[in-house]
Amino acid sequence: MAKKKKKAAKKKTKKNSSKKSDKKSGRKNTASALKSLQKKWKKAKPRKVGAPVPDGIYPARIESAVVEESKASSRMQVHWCCKIVDGDYTDRTIHSFSGLESEDNIDFLQGDLETLELAIPESISDLGEVLEDAAGLLVEINVRTKDEFTNVDFVELLEDDEEESDDEDEEEDEDEADEDEDEDEDEDEDEDEDEDEDEDEDDEEDEELTKASVRKMDRKELEKAIKEYGLAVKPKKHKTLTALRKAVTAEI
Repeated sequence: MAKKKKKAAKKKTKKNSSKKSDKKSGRKNTASALKSLQKKWKKAKPRKVGAPVPDGIYPARIESAVVEESKASSRMQVHWCCKIVDGDYTDRTIHSFSGLESEDNIDFLQGDLETLELAIPESISDLGEVLEDAAGLLVEINVRTKDEFTNVDFVELLEDDEEESDDEDEEEDEDEADEDEDEDEDEDEDEDEDEDEDEDEDDEEDEELTKASVRKMDRKELEKAIKEYGLAVKPKKHKTLTALRKAVTAEI
């Protein structure tokens, strides 16, 4: 009996020493692995991606809106990327996804397009092109979390000081150009009379173009209206559809 007890005690001692050596080995491997990452750790810059932010309403700028296939479920969806621009969570980026699989999904997406004052394309194949105009828009968003999912509702478009200042500079340049033209026209009284008649005709045509109709126009329709009504707006200077609509609205 005494011999058996001694053997059992030796086995326990071996097991304990084996466990201790395994732990030491594991610590050494972890330390070695971490040491090899030190250079990357030093070069790294803190970066925050996606939620979390508390549920609530925030001012944000849309960074991108892209039609893509979900890696997890293979469903077609719109991937929205928004960056908060004010408050405690400034520069925090939020990602949300709008499905395109069901009728309800599409109804909500078209509602988002209306809120953002983007045209609803006749063909869903043109959706990606329309969404390009969403980038850069300043909008109020409502963040709602459910389980591990983050939902973003677009509440309304916000006044963008950056775009307005750009538009004002462009309008000043255009006004200066108009003044130079007026000086040349003053040299000939007959030409002045002709210009007055043309301006009267333009005023009549301008009355037909309303702010409400401008809000519903897409970029092609706006460019056509600019030509037809002789508006002093240069479409190429206005990158987003919203900015172009504002410029046209300011001219009517």
